[in-house]
Amino acid sequence: MNVFEVVKYELKYILYSRQNLSLLWGLPIVFAVIFGLIYQSDVLRAVPIVIYDQDNSSLSRSLVSSFEDSERFMIVGNVNSEEESNEYLNSEEAIAALIIPYDFSKKIKLGQGSRVELAINSVNVIYPNTIIAAGKEIITAYNIKLGQKLVESIESDYSALAIVAPILIRERILNNPTSSYRYFFLPGIVTNGIQLAIILATCTAMLREYKNNEILAKGTSCNLVVGKCVAYWLVAMLAISSAMLICIKVWNIPLKGSFISLLLIYGAFIFVITNLGLFFSAFISTPKQPLNPFVLTYVIPSFLFSGYNWPDIAKNNLAQIYSLCLPMTYSVNVIRDIFLAGYSPDLYVNCGILLLIGITLCIITIIAHKRKIKSA
Repeated sequence: MNVFEVVKYELKYILYSRQNLSLLWGLPIVFAVIFGLIYQSDVLRAVPIVIYDQDNSSLSRSLVSSFEDSERFMIVGNVNSEEESNEYLNSEEAIAALIIPYDFSKKIKLGQGSRVELAINSVNVIYPNTIIAAGKEIITAYNIKLGQKLVESIESDYSALAIVAPILIRERILNNPTSSYRYFFLPGIVTNGIQLAIILATCTAMLREYKNNEILAKGTSCNLVVGKCVAYWLVAMLAISSAMLICIKVWNIPLKGSFISLLLIYGAFIFVITNLGLFFSAFISTPKQPLNPFVLTYVIPSFLFSGYNWPDIAKNNLAQIYSLCLPMTYSVNVIRDIFLAGYSPDLYVNCGILLLIGITLCIITIIAHKRKIKSA
């Protein structure tokens, strides 16, 4: 069998095999739909907060109103002691507690300034960042508003705002200005989904051929490996294209770059992963053993080590070295940049690296299967 005949043979098998088709086509689409639902709200809103106002003055009530008016917080109760606020936090009825001291308004009027406490249950690390940022934003706005009123009561040739806040920060956040979790996470999670689907589908792809003397007699190991690689690559490319269209059209993730650039990096990435799955199949002895420890060593940590959600600058040297061995490192960050920034300076270099890894894996896989066929 030549390569073209193997491609036809394998495509027919994939299309008529419910398990493989559901994995290759279904898993990325399911990831796009399910995780799109999870991140549909974009950012964290309506964080439950409890209020402990010891001052109960017009100034403290005004500050509480600022939190109440924010879409980031939802007041779930008012308490009369710090112990009660801790009970709310420990039971997770509230994630945050705003504690205003008894001398809050007195110190402000005396020009001494005052402090408020924002207690946070940080069991889930997503909460503290959002709560601290939103809390600072509310308190900063409150400070400026209150300071203006205090200064305006004093005769001055200068603007009240310029005296209270001589330096103002104008934020300019590029590429993901709303800090949307959906825009950030969904393309990466779907990419991890297609990787998982390809490996699960291909890591047993050669098993049935070892006992099929007719197929082995008609084709060389090279033709079998290359033909199967092409077949799975074609189906996977159609699957990831469908999943990306769901991300763009259904979940409204902005694609600032070109779809061609997206297909280019996905084409190189899927080429590597397909060859990686076929390489793993050389070490699989039964269809009931699709994920041996060697496979799991790659699949589980690859997304975490890729630098997508934990930046390279925060990794130690060992983690950085390991991440350089992972195809995800060269693909998923480029995919994110194409979506959010419109381009990636590493697109063509990383495509070249992935193709080189893929070709190397393909050659090793052909050699490994040739030896396994001889010993079969």
